[in-house]
Amino acid sequence: MTDRFRDLASRSLDGTLSPEEETELVDLLDDPERAREYAEADRVGRELSGLLASPLSDGKMSELVLRDIAGRRDSDRVNLILEKVARRRPRRREAGRPDRAAWTAALASLAAAAMLLALAGVWKSPPAPHPAPSDEAPPVAEERTAPTPEPRAPIAARDPQPLAPAPLVPPAPTPIPQTPATAVSLPEPPVLVPAPPPTAPATATAVAAIGRIERVSGTVLLDRRPARAGDEVLPGLALETGVDGGATLELADGTRLEAGPSVVIRHASGKTFQVDRGRVAAEVKPQPAQDPLILRSATAEARVLGTRFTFTVSRDATRLDVREGKVRLTRLSDRASVDVTADFYSVVAKGADPVARPINLLVNPGFEDGGNGWRWPLPVVTTVSRSGSRAQQIQAGPSFIENAQAVAVAGDSPYAASGWVATRGLDRNRASIWIHWEDAAGKLLKKDVLGWVPGSRNWTRLAAPLRSPPDATRAGFLVVIEGGSGTAWFDDCEFVRAAR
Repeated sequence: MTDRFRDLASRSLDGTLSPEEETELVDLLDDPERAREYAEADRVGRELSGLLASPLSDGKMSELVLRDIAGRRDSDRVNLILEKVARRRPRRREAGRPDRAAWTAALASLAAAAMLLALAGVWKSPPAPHPAPSDEAPPVAEERTAPTPEPRAPIAARDPQPLAPAPLVPPAPTPIPQTPATAVSLPEPPVLVPAPPPTAPATATAVAAIGRIERVSGTVLLDRRPARAGDEVLPGLALETGVDGGATLELADGTRLEAGPSVVIRHASGKTFQVDRGRVAAEVKPQPAQDPLILRSATAEARVLGTRFTFTVSRDATRLDVREGKVRLTRLSDRASVDVTADFYSVVAKGADPVARPINLLVNPGFEDGGNGWRWPLPVVTTVSRSGSRAQQIQAGPSFIENAQAVAVAGDSPYAASGWVATRGLDRNRASIWIHWEDAAGKLLKKDVLGWVPGSRNWTRLAAPLRSPPDATRAGFLVVIEGGSGTAWFDDCEFVRAAR
C-alpha cells in the first residue's frame, strides 16, 4: 500500500478530505485489495469508538487494547507503533487514580495506531455477524475486570478474494462481542429551512380624490389653505368661503356643488357632505336609488337621486329649493320627511313641520337688491314699500312703460302669479301685471293679464292661476304702467309653479 493511499484513507475516515482528494481516493479504491483494507480500517475504528463509550475503567480499557494489538503483531512496523503508544501511556498520579485527560489522549493514540495497523494490512479479523434486531434496550454493562485472554496464534494470511469496488460509504458499525457498549443517541442534524423571499416594503396607498375645485372667486379656503382652481379635493376635506368668496366643486361623476358667500361644507363620507352654514347650489347627475347624494346640516338632510337644487343652512333652519327632479328632505330629530319636487321648497326649523311649498321663481321679487334680476334700470325707492325697505317705482309717460324678467317654465303645466301695486294720480291710465308665454325661439304664444289698478290706490294685490301653453319654455313677468300721468309702485311679486 502506498503512503499516498494511507494518507488519503486516514483523512477520509477523519472526514477532512477535499472534494478533489475524495475523487482521487475513489480511483485508488478500484484496486480490490485497497478496497478491502479500507473497509477493515473503518471497521476497526468503529470498534474502538464503541470501546471508548463503554463503562470500563481507563486502565483496563488500555490494557485490553494493547494486549489485543500485541497478539496480532507480525512486522517491525507494528512494533514501532506500539513503542510510540507505550511511551504515551499515562502515569498514575500519587493520589491513586489516573488523570482522565491523559487517558483520553492515550486512547486516541491507541485508536490511531489501530487505524494504521489496519491500513498496513496486519489487523485482519473476520467481521462479526450482526446481532438480530431486538425491541429491547441493550443491557448496560457493569464495571468488572476482564479475564486475561489466552495467547492466540497469528492469523494465517489467506489468498485475497476479488472484490468489486465499494462506494465511499462507511459500513454499518459492528458491536464488540466481549463488552457490549451502551447505545449513544446522536442528535438529528438540523433541518435547514430556506428563508422566505424578502418582502417588498409596503407602499403607501394613494387616496383617490372625490373631486376638484372648478372655480374660485374671492376668499376660499380648502382645508384651511388658500384654494385655487384645479385643486383636488380629498376625502374628509373642508371648503370654506369668505363673505366675498365663492367656489364650484365638481365631483368625479360630474355633479357640481356651487358654494356661495360664507359657506362651510365638509366631505363626511362616501357621497355625504355636511353643510355647516351658507347656501350651496347643486346640479346632481343621476344617482343609483340605493346610493344617493346626501347633503346634511345639523337639523336636516337631503337625499338626491339626480336634480338641481339649493341647500341653505342658517343658525336655526335648513331650506331646500328644488329646481329639477325630486329630493327627500328629512328632519333628523324625528325622521319626519317630505318629498320636494321641481320648483318647490321646504324648510326644517324649530316648530315647523317639513312641508313642500312652491318656490318663487322670480329673482329679487321685492326689489330689496335694487334692480338685480330685472331687465331695465328703473328707480328703486326706499320712501314707499309694502314689505322690507324698497319698492319698484315707475313714473307714467306719453307711452307704455314696463320692467320685466324671464323665468324658465314647463309646457302645459299649472302656475300662479301675483304682485302688489300702489298708485297715485293716474288719469285714464292704469297699472297692471302681465305674463307673456314664449317658445324656445322667443315667439309670443299667449298673454295673461292679472288685473288693473287705476287712479290713486293703496297696496292692492293682483293674482291669477295660470297654465302654460304646451310649447312654452319661458315666461316673462312684466310690471306695467300705461301712458298718461301719475306714478305706480310694485312690491312682493311672485311667480310659482302650482301643485298638480
